[in-house]
Amino acid sequence: DDIEKTLIKKTFADMPQYHFGLVCGGRGCPPLRNEAYTGDKLVAQLDANARAFLSNPARGHYDAEKNILRLSELFRWYKDDFEAADLSVNRVVAPHFTLSEAMRIMKDEPAIEYIPFDWKLNDAGAK
Repeated sequence: DDIEKTLIKKTFADMPQYHFGLVCGGRGCPPLRNEAYTGDKLVAQLDANARAFLSNPARGHYDAEKNILRLSELFRWYKDDFEAADLSVNRVVAPHFTLSEAMRIMKDEPAIEYIPFDWKLNDAGAK
């Protein structure tokens, strides 16, 4: 926690996607990569993690009919990080949905509902 708050957050203050690279081992966390993060691929790796994270309806879902964006509590906990540099949570997550959903999220600015975080152990053998 201390490393995240003092070193990582300070280093990546303008890049809130770093939250998709931090994995606590719970089911509600972003997926664990099977490769190391490297400087030349970091942005692409974090982008892929965000896309994988939000492709799971238990962590992210856009209900176009009701214009509601359902997101992991991770976005509530770190809202200030995701809204830094004139961004909004909607603008950060929109590119990780389909093109039509992303356009609608950007245009209609849906309400956000937060999905409770699943702290159960992310056991690879679990069904």
